[in-house]
Amino acid sequence: MRRKICVVTLFLVFIGQIVMAGGNTADFKYGKWHLKYTLSTGSAEYIYQGKTVFDKVGTGVSGTYTEYEIGQEEITDGFGTGMCFTVTRSGENLPSVIQRFFLYEGKDYFLTDVALSDEKGVETNYLRPISTEPDTRCDILGKGDNRVLIVPFDNDKWVRYRSSDLRGGVNSFEVSAVYNADTRRGIVIGSVEHDTWKSGVRIESDEPGIISRLELYTGASGEGTRDVLPHGKVKGKTVRSPKPFFGYFEDWRDGMEEFGRACATIAPPLPWNLGTPFGWNSWAKMEFRLSYEKVLEVSDFFKENLQNNNFENNGIVYIGMDAGWAKMSDEQLADIARHCNAKLLQKSEMRKDIVIELSYKGFG
Repeated sequence: MRRKICVVTLFLVFIGQIVMAGGNTADFKYGKWHLKYTLSTGSAEYIYQGKTVFDKVGTGVSGTYTEYEIGQEEITDGFGTGMCFTVTRSGENLPSVIQRFFLYEGKDYFLTDVALSDEKGVETNYLRPISTEPDTRCDILGKGDNRVLIVPFDNDKWVRYRSSDLRGGVNSFEVSAVYNADTRRGIVIGSVEHDTWKSGVRIESDEPGIISRLELYTGASGEGTRDVLPHGKVKGKTVRSPKPFFGYFEDWRDGMEEFGRACATIAPPLPWNLGTPFGWNSWAKMEFRLSYEKVLEVSDFFKENLQNNNFENNGIVYIGMDAGWAKMSDEQLADIARHCNAKLLQKSEMRKDIVIELSYKGFG
């Protein structure tokens, strides 16, 4: 059902318990979530089982929008059964702003996204599907050791996951959690779609125990994403953000597990039924000191001490030569392969293979 209203009428009632709107607000309710949406500003109050988690959460899109269209649709997908609520905001000489909220039965999280739409075309390299207003003051975590999980974009340049005090401002990539380490209660926010955009999460605190800014933005670029240029612009009549995941959990670690399952719902993992590969990679110990002689020594150690003690997978072990292998000649590389194959271990008529892998470390 879709109805169009403008700023002078601003009265709307949807039959049933799902959506009710009156005045300048629309109430989107389903499952554990209630989103109180302000039509004139395009911001919402996120309410979880009667408790306000965040107030005034918008998209950062500026402009004078005077017409609003609200829609709802029952949905059943990989996440479960629920309701999708849509708000389309329009203004003169402005692209339409389309916000969607996906609320599911029994879920401690919901999904959302935002899109800009114009028949003349839209192009942008930056969207903020979740962005709190400047006067945000969220104390949902309570007193205690409040922390932020910082997730790197990748594992290059020796960056690691880490937990930071909730103070000042921090950036994470694709997902983050802000939580009370004493009670474990926390918020998990992240993108569950990763095909078009690189996404970031910005969390700030200007006083102890208070979240003063929460933002999931698309178009992340810079040192943290290994980029030297701004994020590329996405173009079309409609440009949509990835779907952010927003959840409140009694234990933030359960929230991270839910986030992982949500990502796998969008893009399931590739099947693998061959056990856990076992092997060695040269980088952690040898780095650029890798040499022909050292690889031969490692292969001998594998044969004499590991393969015959069940350190293998389906008869295969892996010797990974990382950065530094390119210093070897073609003859040396071929001889390494011959050396390994000459030491194949026979056991129960099953040939034990050593697989040689060459890989580059991301050092340019």
